[in-house]
Amino acid sequence: MANFPNNILKVLKNGVLYLPFLLSLLLFNSFDSKSQYDSKSIDSLLNVAKGVNEKEQASIYNKVSRAYWHSSVDSSKKYANTAYSIAEKGNFLIERMKAHNNLGVISDLQGEYSNALQNYFRIIEIAKQSGYFNPDVSNSFFYSTRSTPSEFDSIQRVVSLHENDTIDTEQDKKSLAVKKIIANAYVNIGIVYGRLSQYEKSLVSLNQSFRIRQNTNDEVGMGVVLFNIGTVYIRLQQLDLARSAYQQSIAIRQKFKDYTGIANGYLAMGQLFMMYENYDSASFYLNRARNAYEDLNNKHGLALTKTTIGEVYGETGELQKALTHLNQALLLRKELRDREGVALVNVKTGKIYYDLNEFSNAVKSYEIGLRVAKDLENKSIVSEALRGLALTYEKQGNTNASYEAFKEYHQVFNEINDKKYNSTIAEFQTLFKLDLMSKENDLLRKNNEINRLALDKKQSVQRLLIIIVLIVFLSSIALLFLYRSIVKANKKLKTLNLELENRVNEKTSDLREALSIAQESNDLKNSFLSNISHEIRTPLNGIMGFTSLLASEIPANSEGQRYVQEVNNSSNRLMHLLNNLIDFSRIESSGFRMKFAPCNIA
Repeated sequence: MANFPNNILKVLKNGVLYLPFLLSLLLFNSFDSKSQYDSKSIDSLLNVAKGVNEKEQASIYNKVSRAYWHSSVDSSKKYANTAYSIAEKGNFLIERMKAHNNLGVISDLQGEYSNALQNYFRIIEIAKQSGYFNPDVSNSFFYSTRSTPSEFDSIQRVVSLHENDTIDTEQDKKSLAVKKIIANAYVNIGIVYGRLSQYEKSLVSLNQSFRIRQNTNDEVGMGVVLFNIGTVYIRLQQLDLARSAYQQSIAIRQKFKDYTGIANGYLAMGQLFMMYENYDSASFYLNRARNAYEDLNNKHGLALTKTTIGEVYGETGELQKALTHLNQALLLRKELRDREGVALVNVKTGKIYYDLNEFSNAVKSYEIGLRVAKDLENKSIVSEALRGLALTYEKQGNTNASYEAFKEYHQVFNEINDKKYNSTIAEFQTLFKLDLMSKENDLLRKNNEINRLALDKKQSVQRLLIIIVLIVFLSSIALLFLYRSIVKANKKLKTLNLELENRVNEKTSDLREALSIAQESNDLKNSFLSNISHEIRTPLNGIMGFTSLLASEIPANSEGQRYVQEVNNSSNRLMHLLNNLIDFSRIESSGFRMKFAPCNIA
């Protein structure tokens, strides 16, 4: 990565502008960051969960977990784990993915980035295994510890804000719900990598989320993703791209009348220009953000905006205006019981008093901020307060106090750097575990496939044995019935034989008489056949003669010639039949004479 310009280094060095920028990212980048449920609503949901089926229970517990994100991390984790257990047992795909998302957000809020990434990547793995999603960028890119220049060049081409690539998606309700969860997971992955200063991975992840939302026509979600992309571009020192992303985000939110999102965009633009010391543009956007938050009665946003406006006035030397806005922000923070905000504003107020040479007031503000930050264990604000106190004590000539403050400041500063280093090491370990888990999952799927085939084979053999047993059983029953039928038939046959023998004796005499009558009838039949054959032959000869005449009149190889030939052939067959009938009658009447003639046996 290229070095930051001098003004950015200045910001990173004193921490005055950079810290609220990070807080604004935390406020605006997380989906559903504010709970939509109060304690009564949560109790009502939990009561409803007692009387519904398991799938609806998992859904309710996921909602309760999300409601507790910013009020009780322990409660949020408890209900997320409960939802996951129910969804895992019932194989409820969407609720399993939502539970992983809740657990990821909880880990993110606690600074456990490796656990957060593990849960987010698990969402993508579940969707991939279920056949709902095939990522454009393989997980191996995210598992790698660093990107090569050639890889990042290809990534920059992928993350163009105007790219219209799409992914295949099933247009049904469940598929769209899965895609929405995946898009949220990629946004959260991008946020985590941004906090770990791995901006290439952050940008690729956010782009993947943007393309999913683009494909599913989720313009509102596209606006949120563009906001985060702009933030990453700031960290990559690409101001023009950051401004373009923020402006597109604001335009989308204006289209859908998302006034809170519009105000957030104005605030981000103001902070962007402030970081680059373009205070006129920063004031323009910050004033628009302030007006928008006032119209919305959004005290959180208004407090953050007034804090930032106070910083702008501090940088431009209008220190009394800076104090006015910071005091207004402090009142709002106290009203909201935002202790972290109170600590932050007091530290910023201390710097203004320091610039005004009102060192006693500066010490009071720094000490308040330091005390609250220590209670909250916010080491970033603690380090900034200690640094301000050390400089102020030095101006007052209190060398011992200044030395002790600087000493404690460096100790906290080193702890922060060690924590970042440990987080990075933990992240690399997690990515290795994720890679290993992916390979183990592939092996597990193959083993499951082998076990499934073995089970199918075993079940097939069992089914075949059952069929054979049924066939043998049914065959035995059939043979039994057949045997009984044969026995009955034999008994009946003996009876019939006796009766038949008696009847045969009775009928024998009748048959002899009938035989003589039949002989006479047969003679008459032969005589009849001989006579009738002659009568049939006469008209048949006429048919055959006229057929021959027709054959001579009709052209050869014509359709009519074929018809005449068929008639002639049929007549010949009939004539042959009549001749045979006459011969049979002659044989039976003993009038047939044999004619012997030589013939060719071959």
